[in-house]
Formats: sequence, C-alpha cells, structure tokens
Amino acid sequence: MFTIQKSVLEEPEIHEKVVRGPNGRKRLVRKKIMHFPHIDERIEDGTVQVDELCGVDIAFKESGTYPRCVFILMRKVFERYMGDGTLPDEEQFFQ
Repeated sequence: MFTIQKSVLEEPEIHEKVVRGPNGRKRLVRKKIMHFPHIDERIEDGTVQVDELCGVDIAFKESGTYPRCVFILMRKVFERYMGDGTLPDEEQFFQ
C-alpha cells in the first residue's frame, strides 16, 4: 500500500496541429504526451509514502534500495491517471 499526494499527479501535455489529409481536407490531430515524476525523488521528499510493503519488497528495503513492486504499481497508477484522467480503485500487474 502507498499514499500519493494529489499535487504529484500531473496532466498529460496535449499537442495539436492541423494536418492535410489525402483528400485535401484539413483536420485537427491531437496527441497526448505522457510524462512521469521520478518516484524515488517523490519518496524522499515525502509526497509519496509507502504505507505497507509486500514480502518481496521487505528484502529490498533491508538492502537499502527502493521497493521494486511499489515502483511498478505506482507507474501503472500514473499511466492510468495520464490516460483516463481518473485514479484507479485497484491496480495490479503480472510478471
């Protein structure tokens, strides 16, 4: 389990440009540019807090590195927020 402050969540950049199609008509093309914050820096400054570690991550914490499974889940949460604009109720991953 982890806690993310709302100020850390960012909106994607949207680039728009007018493109001429094969039939000669112009149309507007929108492109989302996703970017993600550095999770390790956010853990250090306290905007992201790891509340509870799983069994795999406890071994990583003892070695002095950041929890791997938490990073993967946070990245998935940030991707879903950038894509949909909403926070997921649940998130999971398979390796």
